[in-house]
Amino acid sequence: MKILFFKIKSILTEENRFGRRTWSEMPSSILLSASYLDAANISLDLLNEESYDETSFSYYDLVFQWVSLADGLYESLDYFRVAKNAGCKTAMVLFDDWEGMQQEIIRDYQFVDFGIRGWDLEETIRQLIVCLDHGKDHYNIPGLVYQNAGSVIDNGRAVFFKDSLTHLVSSKKWMNILNPQLYEHISIRVSSGCAFRCTFCHIGGRPSRFRNYRDVVDELNVLKSGSHVKLLSADVLSNAEWVYSLCKEIIDRQIVVSWETDIRLTSIKEDSLLQLMKIAGCKELTVGVESFHPNIMKAIRKGYYIESIIPTFERILKIGIQPSFSMLLGHPLDSNETLNATFHCLSRLPKGVKVLCAQYLRPLPGTQIEAEAIEMLLLDKPLPYTEFVKSRDKPNLPTKYLSKDELIAWQRILSNEVARINSMNDSQSDIVSTEDGSSEIEREFISKSSHYAFNIVPNVKAVLKRVLPGKLVAKLAAIKHCNNIPVEAGKNTNVRTHEDNFRPESILSIAPHNVRLYEYLIGYLLDRGYRFITLKDIESVSPEDGNKYVILRHDIDFFPEKTDLLVNIEKKYDIKSELYVILDKSYYNIESYSKYFNELHDQGFLVGLHTLAPNRKDFISELRTEIMQFEDILGISPAYFTIHGICPSPEFWNEKRQEFISCLSRLRKNFGIIDSHNFHDEIGWIEDTGVGGELCYIRKKWLQPEIVGSQITGVLTHQLHWENPCVPWDISADGIKEHHEILEFINIAQNGLRKALQK
Repeated sequence: MKILFFKIKSILTEENRFGRRTWSEMPSSILLSASYLDAANISLDLLNEESYDETSFSYYDLVFQWVSLADGLYESLDYFRVAKNAGCKTAMVLFDDWEGMQQEIIRDYQFVDFGIRGWDLEETIRQLIVCLDHGKDHYNIPGLVYQNAGSVIDNGRAVFFKDSLTHLVSSKKWMNILNPQLYEHISIRVSSGCAFRCTFCHIGGRPSRFRNYRDVVDELNVLKSGSHVKLLSADVLSNAEWVYSLCKEIIDRQIVVSWETDIRLTSIKEDSLLQLMKIAGCKELTVGVESFHPNIMKAIRKGYYIESIIPTFERILKIGIQPSFSMLLGHPLDSNETLNATFHCLSRLPKGVKVLCAQYLRPLPGTQIEAEAIEMLLLDKPLPYTEFVKSRDKPNLPTKYLSKDELIAWQRILSNEVARINSMNDSQSDIVSTEDGSSEIEREFISKSSHYAFNIVPNVKAVLKRVLPGKLVAKLAAIKHCNNIPVEAGKNTNVRTHEDNFRPESILSIAPHNVRLYEYLIGYLLDRGYRFITLKDIESVSPEDGNKYVILRHDIDFFPEKTDLLVNIEKKYDIKSELYVILDKSYYNIESYSKYFNELHDQGFLVGLHTLAPNRKDFISELRTEIMQFEDILGISPAYFTIHGICPSPEFWNEKRQEFISCLSRLRKNFGIIDSHNFHDEIGWIEDTGVGGELCYIRKKWLQPEIVGSQITGVLTHQLHWENPCVPWDISADGIKEHHEILEFINIAQNGLRKALQK
């Protein structure tokens, strides 16, 4: 019998960790199951690809697919349909395995022959393979769901190995086959289960079982030195002896990796063990705090005292490990009071604590919270599986005191606070104290200060205080004003001097600019025969066609409400432009403008992503996150992007930017990216903003776009720099007293606008 294990690459399928991610993550469950069958002398193939077709399955008799109910169910079901048409028997390994879900799915989709339930799914798989290999059609196998004479039989969950998971031997063979270096993240399962019985959780109420720590270290040894891995466990410190052995083995074998894992705060006993974990590479410990209100903590049976949470975080920070946590909102007893308590506790967190998310509580089938919701008449019956496919995006039920819409509003409030806290942590993440109270980043920055052209920033202190610690700002200001350091402009490749930009005679307008200037530019381009296109059309441009083209691009850095100032002018002349939006809520809340930008997209405007990823340490993961957020909020894919220019430019900004562009030009298909202006050097640009400080300006080449000298001219604007004129001037043609260059420009522009309106 020819057997295939497979899953969709971007969808996680691990115990209590499932759903689509914006990054690629090496799986663990499917590899451990494959290794278990290897030990049983059962041969198989394993694939972890993003997509499959009929040729993927035509060779096999039996296919097992690791499936996530959240995000990936329907895509996975379609692969089962294709495999069934190819003549395969099909088996679904569902994550997470909530009570009754597999039975419902198999009843609705008859091309799924079997479902594999937790907890020891690998043994259920082995028994099913043996059964089918011997031609048996009676499936009295614990952990199996199957079709039988028009009905679906569920044999229930199965635990074959009650004391440990030592049967899950090292999966290093399969890890090497998949190649960890091809993945952005790596996960390794170390334990299963949790002895606690939180009312919302489906994995609790059974002892934590651990793998052999030597097998785990064997897998860590496969990884490249310096790799980072998530060790999957509900509470790794529930077995302190196991953790001690793991850390000692890592240290003894000189394995240099960093790792993170999950714990319960009450499981921390000895600081000495935390110190050993730090030495062995532990960088982050994640806990589920869920709420900072005592009534909610008591209701969910979390087992924490609110007063102990922050002191425990401080204790972990003191060791040198970062604590992180997640929150739940939407408990049946949640109210404005309980959620407000959580909000205010967030503002009192010690610096360095990372907040992962504020997610909706889901009444999972078979949990106590489901029964409570039905008893309180918040649900009239258990929810079907269809309600959980996208349940992370919106609440499944109201609370006793709050509607679903009110919960959505609270989720936004908490998420904004989470973003603010994590942004502050990111800005401090590279700062390490030194003896004199300075930081390493301060010393390095100050040591290079003589190479920074401070004269291009009118007020160093005012500009830098937004992004650097106050102590460093003071030192930089002192360097500039007191030490009389000579400036060697141009010596540092990270500084853009743009000396020509600062000649007064080259400046046409200082912001805010009159929108008539933008309308006149459009008229000028129309009169001169320019053809208006977007990046969607750029492939059709031929150097031999003799035409001149122009692209209108708006980078929406701030104040999206001002976008209509420019877009309404374009609509007036039936011209389509490009608009690039930022998703980081510290700039603006794009969700408030999603309808507006969707309407522009439907009208033919190009709406793309203005990415902040290049300045992040892991820009690939950041870009994936931005793309996922873009799709979730706007409902369209960001097939086009531009890079947001940061002012003042971070150190080595040009190098970071170029590395990002080079990487994306190779991997654009993986991200669904079609094109970007950052891929095109042949476009000559006219801009509405200079480089050098708060006085942004337009240069005189705005009046003569031909001097750009390119077949394609780009016009880059930022709508925050534009205003309607305060005074509606009414001047007759013979009364115009403009400078002769401006007058010539306006006359040409007005002629072009008249022709366009006549058409």
